[in-house]
Amino acid sequence: MTYGTEPGATGGLGGHGTPPGEGHAGEGFPPSAPDPYGRPPRSGLAVATLVLGVAGLIMCGLPALFGAITGHLALRHIRRTDAGGRGMALTGLTLSYFALFIWIITVFVLQALSSFGPPPAGV
Repeated sequence: MTYGTEPGATGGLGGHGTPPGEGHAGEGFPPSAPDPYGRPPRSGLAVATLVLGVAGLIMCGLPALFGAITGHLALRHIRRTDAGGRGMALTGLTLSYFALFIWIITVFVLQALSSFGPPPAGV
């Protein structure tokens, strides 16, 4: 006798495993209950925006640019589908723009400082 099968049932796998069409998805778990507070599901783009905004502050550059793009996409998605996460999207968008601002100022300051290089040799 094989564990996990009924006696005499082949299960389409030679007596081993789950019969075809009877997958394990959701097996043994009750369906998830709706949110007791009635909140809509959170937008994944809003979470991505917040993560990219924080990463943009730490790394100063490309993550902030992607955070600004996903922030606007998240706000449009939230407005159209009435999903949750607007505060996260706004926070990530603000952090992304702040990181981009710091990055641009840093580039200008470094460019200005590099123009004050050593004096020419013939002077």
